[in-house]
Amino acid sequence: MPRKSKRKRLQAREPMLEGKSRDRSRRRDEAKASFWKARIKSAIKAKDEFRIMGEEVDDYFKSKHGKLFDSANVRDHFMQFDGAAAVSVPKSAQVRNNLGPHLYPKNPKRNVNPKGQDGVLHGLARVLSVYINKTPREGKIAREARKVIDDALLRGRGFMRTGYDPTHGIVTSWYISSRDILIDPDVSSWQDAEWIAIRSLTPIWRVKREIKDKWRKRNLRPNYGTVFGDGSPEAPNQKAPFTNELLECWEIYSKMGSGELGAEFPDHFEERGSDFVKLTIASNHHVPISEGEWESPLYLDNEWPIEPLDFIETLDELWPESVMSQVMPLQKAMDLLTSLELNSCKQRGRFIIFGDQNLEERKQKLIRSGPPTVYIPIKRKSGERMADMYHVVQPGNIPTDIAQARAFLAQEFERTTGLTQVVHGGADLGAKDRSATASRQRADASSARLGDMRARVEENQTNVARHEAMVTRLQLTPKEVRNYVNPTDIGMFRVSITPSDELQDILGIEEIPLRSGAISMQNLSPQSATYFADNQSAAEAMMKALQDIADAAQLDMNAFLLAQDLDNSGHGLDVQQLIQQDPQTGETKLNLPQGVEVRPVTVEDVWEDTAGISPEELVRELGYEIAAGSMQKFDKSRELELAEVALSQVMPAAIQNGDYALANAIFQRVDDANEVPEDKRLPPLQPPPPPPEAAGGGGPPA
Repeated sequence: MPRKSKRKRLQAREPMLEGKSRDRSRRRDEAKASFWKARIKSAIKAKDEFRIMGEEVDDYFKSKHGKLFDSANVRDHFMQFDGAAAVSVPKSAQVRNNLGPHLYPKNPKRNVNPKGQDGVLHGLARVLSVYINKTPREGKIAREARKVIDDALLRGRGFMRTGYDPTHGIVTSWYISSRDILIDPDVSSWQDAEWIAIRSLTPIWRVKREIKDKWRKRNLRPNYGTVFGDGSPEAPNQKAPFTNELLECWEIYSKMGSGELGAEFPDHFEERGSDFVKLTIASNHHVPISEGEWESPLYLDNEWPIEPLDFIETLDELWPESVMSQVMPLQKAMDLLTSLELNSCKQRGRFIIFGDQNLEERKQKLIRSGPPTVYIPIKRKSGERMADMYHVVQPGNIPTDIAQARAFLAQEFERTTGLTQVVHGGADLGAKDRSATASRQRADASSARLGDMRARVEENQTNVARHEAMVTRLQLTPKEVRNYVNPTDIGMFRVSITPSDELQDILGIEEIPLRSGAISMQNLSPQSATYFADNQSAAEAMMKALQDIADAAQLDMNAFLLAQDLDNSGHGLDVQQLIQQDPQTGETKLNLPQGVEVRPVTVEDVWEDTAGISPEELVRELGYEIAAGSMQKFDKSRELELAEVALSQVMPAAIQNGDYALANAIFQRVDDANEVPEDKRLPPLQPPPPPPEAAGGGGPPA
């Protein structure tokens, strides 16, 4: 039997090799899923203490405090409350309801500032500033920020995630519950983590619809309620059936690849691909549901797609304490003492009467439940005293030490949380100041904690704005941004040179690009290859560009072709030749070549001219900040006070000095503070007319 040729033998081996390759790829994917499932379980366990305390605070916030009175410690070492009144002082609600409104931001003014003098970067900064200031209302960021602050106050940490919202077609940010976040448990600082995971709960039909690779969704089943166990949230109340079959997934953002670099990953799989990978893992699925790159390379700025907010940082701990968790022992002590005092009042408010059982039933009933004033005739036997027929037991007084202990606990609660009388507007009965200065100093000390919290919220919102600006430039197209940013918003100008149709065909361009390509303004006239803050500066740069093109035409063929194309008059591009004087009026006119102009900068210009800027340069060359004071809500009472001061103290001097502009500004501020409708406002003050000139006058007096 003749042997097969070498080519035929190789062809016969190809299906076998492909099968081995597919099998090896499948085993690699199964190893990835197994590796990340183990990491998720470890992260859940590392988060247990934070989770348990957060659930306890949640229970108190929702007035579910029964566990305290049913606990074995309270029964054995304090008091059994079976059948007794058990109440809770709503301190969790007070923390959220009183501190929250002082911290909730309105839509702040967010600024993007270039760090250098490059006009193009200034244009990019303006586009990004306008965009991230116009989209917050549509994305309802103020509402989402309130949720983040509530989570940080009660549980200890709130998160805001930045990304693309396909519903509105914008880049925005939204709240992510701290229950849905896991962090690499190997580290003690958020910044040092090698991976994070974000939990999602989605109808399985929607997940399958979004998965592109059919082999990834093979045998994919719902898993909610049968997930990782101890740390995963329990399924909601089952009294009503689910609307959909749900799949719990974890989106993993990794800075350590797909897992090959991690501990316990099989050694025979070599390292492959980028360090920065996004995977989606389900607890009951044998392979990752998806695998790819991060949506935006925020890792270049050592950032994640989510931004945390902590009010209390704990040293060398991955998860922080919350404002409420620090005072939970005080909360429980106040609840026990309040319940004890309430039950004492109940006992001491009763009248216990011992009486003669021979007293008529009708008279006993009058004593038990008769009207406030009742006359009961009683027949006494000879020598029998009234005191022998009944006796009222006098209850003792409520111990004063209970109230003192409660007052001490409340004071310590205020000191720890910053929930002082100044914050919630109550009268401070404990302190009596001897001067206004002392009162101001005490108020400043009371608000110091609140000021620190506000600073943390501002830092969080600044970083969120930074994320949004970066994602906007890296993910959106000019068309998507142009819907929110027009040339007037940018307010900058550039030199534009459009060749004729024939030269466009030769060069393959419609307009001379600013900084990219074989022929560009950067090559022809570097000083003109930028954006200008005003039309005049751009016009001067345009004249310089024409002169530079004329000079470059002697050395460069592309510049020569462009110069010939622009020379409509045949006089060349000499600037002196382009300036002409009208012989009749004497006015100077500029006879510009056709296709040369100064025009406003557009979003398309900015995107094209910054296409060569790497993500690293985008991170390094732009700065971000929240405008001072824009985080604070409008204080109407303070504005009314200031308006009244201006009206009473500044207005008389303004009118006396004839400064009617200032006087009208004060009137407008008073009307604005009092919300006076436009049709009810008085017209502006007008200065008196000048005195009439003397008859025959006109010259100075002799």
